[in-house]
Amino acid sequence: MINNDVELIPHPSEKTAKKNAVLSAFSDGSATSYQTKVVTKIPYSNLSRDLPLVPIDLGSCREVTFLRTRRGLGDMVSLLGAISAFSEKHPHVKITLMGEEPIVSIAQHHKSIDRIISAKEDLNLNSRIVDLSNPGPCATIEGYFRSPEPGNRAMLFGAAIGLNKTHKPELVVTEAEKQWARNWFAHRGLKTPVGVVYQTASSTKNFQNILELFQRIQWDFDAYLIEHAELFEGVEPTTQGLTVRQQAALISQSKVVITPDTSWLHVAGAHKIPLVGLFGSYPAQQTMSIYGVPALAITGYCPIGQQPCRGKIYCKYDANYDHPPCLQQSVAEVFPQIQSFLQRYAV
Repeated sequence: MINNDVELIPHPSEKTAKKNAVLSAFSDGSATSYQTKVVTKIPYSNLSRDLPLVPIDLGSCREVTFLRTRRGLGDMVSLLGAISAFSEKHPHVKITLMGEEPIVSIAQHHKSIDRIISAKEDLNLNSRIVDLSNPGPCATIEGYFRSPEPGNRAMLFGAAIGLNKTHKPELVVTEAEKQWARNWFAHRGLKTPVGVVYQTASSTKNFQNILELFQRIQWDFDAYLIEHAELFEGVEPTTQGLTVRQQAALISQSKVVITPDTSWLHVAGAHKIPLVGLFGSYPAQQTMSIYGVPALAITGYCPIGQQPCRGKIYCKYDANYDHPPCLQQSVAEVFPQIQSFLQRYAV
């Protein structure tokens, strides 16, 4: 059933005629146009089926520096899968990773990385420098497609550095970090901890009723709230104030992580933790399948049948475009599925 209360407008950054042509099908102002207009999805091109691989010319260079200076923890985790594949292909090449703190700290102790830096002064200018920052190769490719293929960003990073494959991203926490996490949970009485991620970097990816969902999960399971920017009266325990690596350590010792489409999903997947993904306009299978862990994808209903649109079409429910309809499910709608998953993996 189509919801005629949905007002559709083009994404503020839409520029190309092809994308605007698709969006214009909804722009005539008629309340019934949502039912009568037939919209053709933006087609995939050859790029989505056959990524143009350009191998890195190392020459006589024996060191490669990968630059990832954009903030984005999830992309940094995805890049690690491509770096692992690159290291396998070039086992005698020294690999340096440069990124911004605290994001780049997630790569500490990674077996394929010889050196991690965050200051330009530490760059070895004699190394082969590969810039994966602005614009990022994944965003550049994804900008052309409604739902980019072949899929996960680890593969797209691999293609950007000349590889036709990638590895599953993996993260490493030390035994000392694991013990700190276990002590943190024990101090709060959490025997089988379940992490619930509060928010993403984009309001259009946030699950509207996440706080209510967290409180419902707490009735039956040992839940804690991961990273939020404000305190809520009576809501605890939370990871507010902890570092990236401390939160990653907690996730590594959790039974399940429940999360919107955000960086902590990738951190949990890279630690081989079962996942519940709360998705809206972004493709869940494409994002989660790389990790090969038990996963439950909960995707809300799209009232205009244009899922996944990757946020290219905004359904206007308020002036800030917060919480599109595909992320407005009630707790009663989603909890039974989550409860069944937790009863299997979090006990």
